[in-house]
Amino acid sequence: MKGRIGLILAGAAVVGGAVALMRREGDRPLTIDGARYLRLTTNQSDGTEVSRPVWFVERDGVIEITTPERTGKVAQIAADPRVEVAPCDMRGKVDEDAEHVTGVARIVRDEDSDEIFAAIRAKYGWQARIAEQVYGARRRAGNEMFETSVGLRIVPTERL
Repeated sequence: MKGRIGLILAGAAVVGGAVALMRREGDRPLTIDGARYLRLTTNQSDGTEVSRPVWFVERDGVIEITTPERTGKVAQIAADPRVEVAPCDMRGKVDEDAEHVTGVARIVRDEDSDEIFAAIRAKYGWQARIAEQVYGARRRAGNEMFETSVGLRIVPTERL
């Protein structure tokens, strides 16, 4: 795929290969290992928060996401790199006791995003392959939103 971009959000420990975030009330780690979705919250230019569920993988303390490049989340992150993530269900519903984590994102390009796509494919298998087919069909139909796929990288910085 042409023109790939990735995003990095910084500050977690890795415990047993999973992102471990320390809870405020002690040293017990909170992990996202086993979660299928994260709710990613970004900020519009007027400060309005926008949340959506996303697929993700975690590698070396970094949360990685893929998306078409011409989405609101990519534009919002380019304008304001502060984000928030929390484990959620496929509709973006977050459990009451789920930990929310903030971070600062930066966009990366080239081979780094190829690794993100491979990791997402490995985790989501047939679902990722179907999504790629749908995106490809939309791209061939002339939908500019799906012209270029991107990856996002996030490293948590603070618990809320």
